[in-house]
Amino acid sequence: FDWTDQFLDKYNRLAFSSKYHPLLVFGNKLPTYFPEYFLEKCPSSIAVIGEGEESMRGIFRHVLWNDPLEPVPNLIYKSSHNQFLKTIEKSPDLSLLIHPPSVDTISETVQISGNALLQASRGCSWSQCSYCTIRSFRKGRKWDAFPVKRVLENIERLVSAGITELEFADDEFFGGVESEHIERIYDIANGIEKFRNASGKDITFRIFVIPHTIYRKDRSKENEAVQKLLRRLKEVGLAKIYFGAESGCSSQLLRYKRGYTLEEMENTI
Repeated sequence: FDWTDQFLDKYNRLAFSSKYHPLLVFGNKLPTYFPEYFLEKCPSSIAVIGEGEESMRGIFRHVLWNDPLEPVPNLIYKSSHNQFLKTIEKSPDLSLLIHPPSVDTISETVQISGNALLQASRGCSWSQCSYCTIRSFRKGRKWDAFPVKRVLENIERLVSAGITELEFADDEFFGGVESEHIERIYDIANGIEKFRNASGKDITFRIFVIPHTIYRKDRSKENEAVQKLLRRLKEVGLAKIYFGAESGCSSQLLRYKRGYTLEEMENTI
């Protein structure tokens, strides 16, 4: 909020040479939960609530061709009468988001020996922790996957641009331990292996998972399948796994609604 105040204080004092001012669009967590804060400080702006791919497409059409904003999902903005207007809420269908992100600025990352973040999915298969906003941010949806083809194309473009250290920023990389989830990760692993062999580069990557994915009591078949998959991922460059232990106190885990026991966490480790 402090950064927002600093930015808008300077922005509102700018003198534009044209009568057509830039359209400010605010998104991500703070505008999702406190849109009025941003619109009061900049009434001509638009706040995007939740995931914004379809929202941004509609906003572009509005800017370019003066298409109406009313049908565009996940927006809050002010009318000409200074009233707050809210459009329908909707999460994008990730299977339709087939194009990987741009790599226009990757050269700058390479120059400073940085690593690249990418997504293979969104959300978390658990989505019940008491402190978590994933489920509300995604309009009730828990976990969804991007097409494997998009994920592999993104990796290939990053590697071709000189990146060899990747970090999957997914809240939960696997999405579950059902057979379709396991097979999907094998497809990604096989694709990464192909790029490693073709490029001759030692590509490494990191992932985020929840403890439920790695181990659950009385789930021996799935636990073994996950162990086997993790070994396969290690073969093709998996260098680190992040997972949230949160606490070693059982009562604290209950308050957090983490959904696992200390015994299960010990087995996960």
